[in-house]
Amino acid sequence: MTAAGDLRRVGADYELVGGLARRQEEQAASLTPVMQRWDGTWRMAIAIGRDARPAPVRVEMRGTLRRARLAEWREGVWIRPRNIETIEDPRCAWLDAWPDDDPGALAARLFAPARWSRSAMGLIARLDRATAQLEADPAVGIAPAFVAGAAALRHIRADPLLPPALLPTDWPGLELRRAYVAYERRFHTAARAWFRGAG
Repeated sequence: MTAAGDLRRVGADYELVGGLARRQEEQAASLTPVMQRWDGTWRMAIAIGRDARPAPVRVEMRGTLRRARLAEWREGVWIRPRNIETIEDPRCAWLDAWPDDDPGALAARLFAPARWSRSAMGLIARLDRATAQLEADPAVGIAPAFVAGAAALRHIRADPLLPPALLPTDWPGLELRRAYVAYERRFHTAARAWFRGAG
């Protein structure tokens, strides 16, 4: 990992750098998102000179905008409600917008919150089962629990963080985060015990 540029030695220890460090920061921020009151404004990013960029650069920029929780409204035009702080890619022009579309319908089309909600409910149940299995038999439960936790964390990172007015009723975002935190605490305890036993 050091040779690949993902780890850096600091004294006697190592720390994550590069893409892994960024992903760890994004995961931590996803678990405790900072939301702002929404006044109906949307934030829009318009790619500048995208045809002159090589394809890999365009792909990377699209990934950056998705990680910032924007959705592509039109080709080269990305948008989201302005209720979170967005790291604004300098390769885009940024402006505030008030689309004529119904905001609920626009959010449903671009972010599919109902689909995210359904998947989240399934993951909550999966985390609950994984946590119970870890408590009953850590040696057997640790591998499936790891997979369940990774799936839940990916889904949390994909939460569009929409304003409450644009979300379906009974939105499970907070419930999934709480289930993940409870799972993570139990998983770390089981993993430490497992490694001590393996050693």
